[in-house]
Amino acid sequence: MPRHPNYTEALGLRITIATGMTLRVSRCGKFCRVVGVLILALAARICHAQTAFESGTPLADSRFYVQLQTGLASESDFLPSLFFITDQSKERTFYDGVSIGTLLGSSIFGYKAEVVGYFGLQNFRERGFQPDSYGATIYWKVYGTWGPSWLPTTLPIRAGLGQGLSYASRIPVAEQRDFEPRESAETVHYLEWTVQVPVSGLLALFGVDALRGQHQWWIGYSIFHRSTVFGAFGDSPGGINYPGITLEYVFHR
Repeated sequence: MPRHPNYTEALGLRITIATGMTLRVSRCGKFCRVVGVLILALAARICHAQTAFESGTPLADSRFYVQLQTGLASESDFLPSLFFITDQSKERTFYDGVSIGTLLGSSIFGYKAEVVGYFGLQNFRERGFQPDSYGATIYWKVYGTWGPSWLPTTLPIRAGLGQGLSYASRIPVAEQRDFEPRESAETVHYLEWTVQVPVSGLLALFGVDALRGQHQWWIGYSIFHRSTVFGAFGDSPGGINYPGITLEYVFHR
């Protein structure tokens, strides 16, 4: 599919901050993208300060995150994908990505949680339908950990939901088709969902205790979701999901 030449010339943005305030910027270019990133960073910083104040911990913390992801383009919407209902796109395209993050706080709105700020890079592999492209994400993510009674105590479940901005140097081919005959945009809203378990807990199920009690490695299911948020970021509503696998390491300095 041909690339739409006007994607880099016009962009609509709506950015919602945790306080409930919504900023709408329409028909803007690179300057507004930079403003959007700055507002997102400010929102994360506000959350950082709030969670640090609530928990009594200093702003400078000691966790650093590295996450690897891969996933296949899907025809399924975000909600069905949450329940592992995925319908692979006919192009069978996929992406690889890496994100690095730092802990912003240990609670949010009075609830215990990991609040992490991430920056990520992606390679969208288009399998010859168009040249491969590159992407970048900036987002913050909230993790909660749950230890259900029907699982061993060494196997807690860690669920995380993140939101921010996603940029692609060329609109992924599956995303272009989803929007036809209208257009998506290179910079859109980003959602990320992960459900992970500790690698040490999985190994313990098979009697391998080398990593017992060390929950630095997490593996699980992830969704990489690009969306115009009902047309706020583009000419029409729509989006694309890449369900796949995540592997993450948490450094404790």
